[in-house]
Amino acid sequence: MRMAAPGDNEHSPIPAIVAGPLAMSIDRLLSAWGGFALDRQKRLVERVAAACAAPAARSSLDGDTLARDALDTLVARWAAALGDGNDRIPAEALRAAFIAIDGARRWPDQFLAAIPAEDFRRELYSALPRPLPAPAPLDMPEQPL
Repeated sequence: MRMAAPGDNEHSPIPAIVAGPLAMSIDRLLSAWGGFALDRQKRLVERVAAACAAPAARSSLDGDTLARDALDTLVARWAAALGDGNDRIPAEALRAAFIAIDGARRWPDQFLAAIPAEDFRRELYSALPRPLPAPAPLDMPEQPL
């Protein structure tokens, strides 16, 4: 089923020549976060496309670059909303945890939410990959010349 491209109507701020490839790029990027229900996926595509509108109107960038930049910006805002102010959670760690808790199915409304629910936040934090401790410094063994 073809999803409506962001520029499918004449009032869209996204040039029609960019809209179709942009929607496909956004859809592909969002699939890396899990299998959202079709209606939720459509709303997410529209939200990311809206974030692309101003750059698309004044740029010659391709749809992939516009979509990636817009989604990266939205994920960074989401990470800030999820964080405690002291720590920035890397996007890769967020994606891993979101997939681990089956967030696309169980918490679809929390993906990119401005104020994530506390239950979701707790579950996501429990699934975040744990960093390894810093390795101890090693002495370089003597090497005969």
